[in-house]
This record gives sequence, C-alpha cells and structure tokens, in this order.
Amino acid sequence: MVEQAVVAYAQERFAVAVGLLRRWDRVMEIGQATIDARHAALRGALAARAGNWPDCCGWYVWSLTFPPDGCARQQTLFCFHEDCLESGRDLCGQCGRWFCPAHGAESENEVARCGPCLDVALQNLAQGAILADRVETAVEVLTPWARTANWATAKALLACLAPEDAADFGDQSDVLDSFAPDRREALLLYRASATLDNTDLERVCVLEPDASDWPLSLTYGWLRPWEARGLSRTGRHTEAWRVRYEEWLAKPLDTTVVHALALTALRVFAGNAETDDRVREEAARQAIACWAMVLHSVSYWRELGRHSGRSLTADERKAASDALTERIRQALRDDDRIAERPTADSLELAWEVELAVAQNLPKIRTDVLTPLDSEYDFSFGPGFLDLLSSAGGRWKDLVADVHSAVSEASGEGDEIGGRLKDLLSPEGRYLTLLESGRFDEVIADLEAENTARHGVGENAEPLQGPRRLLGAALLARARAHVEGRRWAAAIRDFEGAAAVGVSLTGHEEEIGRAGVHAGFALSRNCTKVDWQATSASSSVSSSWPRGTSS
Repeated sequence: MVEQAVVAYAQERFAVAVGLLRRWDRVMEIGQATIDARHAALRGALAARAGNWPDCCGWYVWSLTFPPDGCARQQTLFCFHEDCLESGRDLCGQCGRWFCPAHGAESENEVARCGPCLDVALQNLAQGAILADRVETAVEVLTPWARTANWATAKALLACLAPEDAADFGDQSDVLDSFAPDRREALLLYRASATLDNTDLERVCVLEPDASDWPLSLTYGWLRPWEARGLSRTGRHTEAWRVRYEEWLAKPLDTTVVHALALTALRVFAGNAETDDRVREEAARQAIACWAMVLHSVSYWRELGRHSGRSLTADERKAASDALTERIRQALRDDDRIAERPTADSLELAWEVELAVAQNLPKIRTDVLTPLDSEYDFSFGPGFLDLLSSAGGRWKDLVADVHSAVSEASGEGDEIGGRLKDLLSPEGRYLTLLESGRFDEVIADLEAENTARHGVGENAEPLQGPRRLLGAALLARARAHVEGRRWAAAIRDFEGAAAVGVSLTGHEEEIGRAGVHAGFALSRNCTKVDWQATSASSSVSSSWPRGTSS
C-alpha cells in the first residue's frame, strides 16, 4: 500500500497518495501495520507540499531517526548507483537499496540512508524547521549525520542552522549552491540571524513604506522580532505593533513575546498624536492585558535579573513592579480625562481589574493553573483571556478551562474563587469601584443600565449580575451614610437595596439608628427591627410610632 502511495506521489496524484495513507492508518489502528521510515518520509513530503511545516518537520524527524530493523547486513550486492561498481555495504532503511560509502551514509545512531533519500529528507527537515520555528529539533537530528565523514549536505545545513556547532566543517557555500533557490534563501537568512549584527538584520527585514515587495517575515516567521525592532527604530510603531501581534499569535504564553507586544502597544498608545483614537485605545487595552501578565510572570523577573547581573530580592521586585504599575496608571488616567471616558469604561479601571485578577488567579489550586506551592510562570486577567480567545484553537479551550476552574472554586465556597468569578464577570469593573468606595459612580451607572435593559418597575426578576451589584452598592453606601450621620440618605439607600432584593438581616441596628434620627421608621421592603430597644439605646423618646411608612 505504501509503495502504491509512493508511485501516486511520483505521478503527482496527491489525493490518491493521501487516500492510500489513510487506508494505512485504518490498518494500523487494528495492529496489522506499523509506521516505518518510508511511510514517515512520504508523510513529510506531502506535508511540505501542503505548507504544513510543523507536520513536515515532525515526520522527517521520525524518518531520519527510525531505528534499524536488526537484519544482518550482507556485502554481496552492488551499490544502487548505476555507474558504481563498489559492493553495497549498507541497506537504506527507507527505500531498501544497497549503497556504498560514496553514495550514502550511516549516522552515529546506526541509521543508514542512501544519498537521494538522505538529501531530500535533510533539506525538507531543515526548511520545515525554519518555517515552523523548530530549529533546535532539526539541529539535534542533523548533528549525527554531519559527523559522518562523507556527507556534505548535513554539514552545510548544520553550518546554517547552528554556525557555532559547525565551525570545524569549513566553507560549505558550494553545497548550498546546489539547493533550490527558496531553500537557499531560507538557510542564508537563518544563518544571517545568528551571525549578523542586529541592526544589519533589521535593515534586511524592514522594507521601505512604499516598497512593493512582501516583507520577509510573512514567509519566515522567526524574522518578525527583527522586523518589529527595525520598524520601531524608524518610528513606525503601529506597523511594529501589528508584526508583534502576529508573532504573539504563534506563541501566546511566551513571556518574552508578550513583553515585546506590551512594549510596542504602549508605544503606539503614548506615541504619535495623529494616530486614530480607536487604534490608540485598542493598543492601550492590549498593553494593559500584556503588562499585567508580564509583571506576574516568574520568568520575566528571572530574565531581568540575568540582564542586570544579579538576582532581584522580593522587595526590589515589588518596588519595581509598583513603580511601573503607577506610571502606567497615571498615563491611563490622564488619557481618560482628556478623552472624557465614563468611569465604567475607563482605561484606568481596566488596568485595576486586570491587575486584581492576575494577582489572585494563581492562588486557585486546580489542574488548569499551577498549584500555589509551586512556582507558576504566568497569570493573566480578563483582557488577556480575551486575547487568548481571539487566538482560537487550544488557547480558546484554555480560557474555558480557566473560567471553569474559577467557577468550581467559587462553588466550593473559596473566598478568592468567589471574588475572581465576580471580577471576571461583565460587571467586574463595578466590583472594583465598589471595593474602592466609589459607590455613587457604581449606582448611577447600574441604575441607568437597569432602566435601559428592563424598564422601570420590572424588579421582580431573579437577583443576578447588575442588580446584585446595585444592591450591594446601595447597601454599602447606606452604611457609609450611617457612619457619616446622614440619616435620611441612609434610609433611602436601605430601602433601595431592599427593593432590588437584598436581605437586610443583620443590619437592623443601623436601620433603626437611621430611622430614629431621621424622624421616621421603616416597615416596608425590609426586616422590621425592635424599635423599642433601638429607641432605648438612643437619646430619642421610646414613644416612637411603630409601623409608619417612610
């Protein structure tokens, strides 16, 4: 079946080849076949043709490291090469042909391949590794082949992918000249990324604004960091931001990549005043999400310590984090004031919510998040979760797992889990305002939202979302009014909280004090109190009329 698939591939009947391999997969599922080197090589070739470079790289790694079958080798057959009269000393583990030392090689791992099979596999592996950003894996596979005495292709590829490991191989430029142009370009660019000065590489990657060519980073994703640096260096921050975002999509949880995106987005927000307001706000919210993730990443602080030459103490790390947090907060606050954003939609409030969630999320002990007694490497807030959702695929599944973990912790009565669930809800920003004592802003926004959504008088629906927060805000403000001896205002807010379904049990004494001092008592929409006891505890006459309505 594999031979039929190989023939179909050679005849460019690719759909037939794929169909035959799928039949092979079904045979494998019932244990009547196994994947061998030729199968893996064919899979890799088909993946390369489809531009699926991660799969291409994976299949060729398998093909080139497939162990020998253990059969005894006989030196009685001639080499496969038609002009060679030497005896065949090794059997190709992929195509099954005998070859002499001049027309094939055996790696240090005793994996034997004839020249044509080995060259195609090595070149496809190298190209797939570059385009899939799996060069380290390719270097591990190439090294045993490069150390063989007679295989220049492996030496030339290793000299491009890991120049520091191939210094003893000499100049391999004549070997590269025989490669296809696209492969030669990819290899030379990768070698340049390891040997050129950063500024020179940026110049190679960044096109002029009116250039008609495609940027190299569209084809070679690993060049994106240099392209972004070059764009930023020339003041083209918005373009650099787009490139950084594309890089982030490939590695959403790589702290280095997230940090680069955070910096670039912040430059767009704080940069050219001519930038569209919508773009600036989008960049600001992205910077908020990324900076909160970075500041709560262990690897970020470890890398910072490495660059500074010493490990930062906990106090130094906190001081640096607090200073940066405050600088960002002030910049966002100033922009909110200039743009006249409503408090609930302000950038400063989004920053506070992001930090609050990122700080508390690692404290939940679940399979999704690293346990509290282990060193976690990342955390994030609702903004970063939205970014992960936009990346799709398994990242969207991770977001669902995080929300599920928070809900589970909240359902088990965990205090932090309950607070995180509230913060991650659509009304999370109001909870942050409520915790900071900004009751008036919360109540005004939620009452307007409740009126717009449900209409006046529809307060009999279940206590959820905005109504629950509105009730909590009214109750908190009522208690603040009692402390401030604003009795009538306290009574109004107690009644308002009761009207949206808040239980006033436990607040009878405060209600009684406010009622007595305001000159009237509550008997509707609240729990009745022992007015006699309340009046006796106050300096007001105990003959206060009972049951009168406010």
